[in-house]
Amino acid sequence: MDSHQLLLLGAGGHAAVVAEAARASGWLILGYCTDHPSPDGFPLDEDIPWVGPPDPESCAHLAEGGQPPSVIAAVGDPRLRSLWTTDFTRRGHPLATIIDPASRISSSARIEDGVFVGPLACINAGSRIGRSSIINSSAVVEHGCVLDPLVHIAPGAILTGEVTIGEGTLVGAGSVVLPGLEIGAWTTIGAGSVVQRDVPSECVVAGVPARELVR
Repeated sequence: MDSHQLLLLGAGGHAAVVAEAARASGWLILGYCTDHPSPDGFPLDEDIPWVGPPDPESCAHLAEGGQPPSVIAAVGDPRLRSLWTTDFTRRGHPLATIIDPASRISSSARIEDGVFVGPLACINAGSRIGRSSIINSSAVVEHGCVLDPLVHIAPGAILTGEVTIGEGTLVGAGSVVLPGLEIGAWTTIGAGSVVQRDVPSECVVAGVPARELVR
C-alpha cells in the first residue's frame, strides 16, 4: 500500500481543513470515519467516502494485502484525538503528520507524529510540537516553545517564545501568551486573551489580562 494513503478520523469543519492541506501536500485520502455517514457527505468534498465508524475493525478491509493506511484524528476534542489515535496505532496504522504547504516550519523545529499544521501557521526555531497536536491557521509558535501531546493552538493565537504548554490544553483563537510562561495540562485559554503569568492545570482563564474564571 502507498505510504501516502490517508484515513481521516472525523468529518467536521476541521476535518475539511485537514483534508485540503493533506491533498495539497500529496496525500491520497481513502475516506473518513465517523459513527454514521454524514447525510450530505464529507464537508465540501463529496469524493471522500465514508468507510465506517472510527475503530480499526471497521477499517480492516483497507489493509488487505498491505500496510494499514496512515490516520490523523481530525477533530478538536483532545480526548477523542487521544482515544482514536491510540486505538488505530495499536492495530498498526501509522500516524500522519499533515503540514499545509502554506505554513512555515523552521528546520530546527521538531514535530511529532499525528500533528496538523494549518495554512499560514508559523513554527519557529527550536520549538517542539507534541504528538497529535494542532497548530491551526495563522497561529504562531515562536522560538523555543515546548508543547506536550494533544495541544491545540487555535487560529491566530501567538506563543511569543520559550512558552511551555501541558497536554491537552487549548489556547483560544487570537490569544497571546507572553514569553517564558508555563501553561498547565488540560487547561483552556479563552479566545482573545493575553496571558501574562503562569497558568495551572485544569482551569479556564480568559480576558486581558487573563484571569481564572470562577468554576
